[in-house]
Amino acid sequence: MKYYIFFVFTICLLGCEKANNKDEIPGLENPGLIAYFPLDSSYTDASGNNNLLQAFGAPEFVEGYRNEATTAVLLNGEEDYLVGSIGKLDTFSISMWLESYRYFVGEWPHRRSTIFDYSNKQVYGDIDGISGATQINCGIESEHVTGVDIGNGSEWFHLYMAVCNEVKIYLNGSLKKSESFQDEMIYLGDIIYFGRASNDDEIDLTYFYGKIDEIRIFNRILDQAEIDELSLKQ
Repeated sequence: MKYYIFFVFTICLLGCEKANNKDEIPGLENPGLIAYFPLDSSYTDASGNNNLLQAFGAPEFVEGYRNEATTAVLLNGEEDYLVGSIGKLDTFSISMWLESYRYFVGEWPHRRSTIFDYSNKQVYGDIDGISGATQINCGIESEHVTGVDIGNGSEWFHLYMAVCNEVKIYLNGSLKKSESFQDEMIYLGDIIYFGRASNDDEIDLTYFYGKIDEIRIFNRILDQAEIDELSLKQ
């Protein structure tokens, strides 16, 4: 009987230790996590919600921001992109790591690229080097809302963007822009594009050229401590 109790106690401890280790993975167990795509040699949704992510073109699995092999996706800026279905969210926030190879004023169309486009461009993020300073932009219903200067985007950086009754943009854990808007968001669909706009007329202008790693999508706004953890700011 003593051995049986010891055995059960040991199993419980191991189970707790495993759970705690799992909780240490940022965002994996957070409430409101809709999708989590680690991009570790696959397009699997690790959130447990079984959201689909499909690759188009020929994206390549490459070294990620943690300098580990095949833990990120390289999009070639010409035909590569990803498409997922995440449902219709009334609050949308996204965390991801990026390394962009379009970060300067160059020849058209190589100075602009879409990072993501959710619900037929109801919410989108892109990189714009047209005016001189390279910026991360956020748009609502095809209208530019706010932009943040990213400097040298060719190095890995963390982007967190939240949209509810306002837009917030964080770079590497720091809040850079916050802008309110009065109109209520009405999402038209549940599809999200990565690396390309959903509008076919803009394909040639908006392909993303660079690496994407650790995509997380939430239906709530994260607090500063969570953003710090995801961006390795702690």
